[in-house]
Amino acid sequence: WVQDQIQNVAFERQREIETGERVIVGVNEYTVDEDPKEDIEEVSEAEQRRQRERVQRLREERDSEAAEAALAALRDAAEGSENVMPHIVDAVKAYATTGEICDAMRDAFGEHRGGI
Repeated sequence: WVQDQIQNVAFERQREIETGERVIVGVNEYTVDEDPKEDIEEVSEAEQRRQRERVQRLREERDSEAAEAALAALRDAAEGSENVMPHIVDAVKAYATTGEICDAMRDAFGEHRGGI
């Protein structure tokens, strides 16, 4: 009797999915037809070099002590229970780079390594 109930419910659920009565996001609704990799834009070597030079110039011209202090405060806030957003804003105002801000967050939170 239990096996029959399981089979009947499974059959009914599958019918609901196939008719659209039951919506499963990514299965029968809101699916993506195109390959998302098609939208990846290639950046030329020259543009990459210019961007590296801009970041290097930024690091040379900014107040490094202020940037490091803001990043340390961000890291400390992230390791605790404090709201990190004001510290992110302070780091941006101190001209910390996106990579440096992300590194500070990674130091505190770690990095997700999803398995298959």
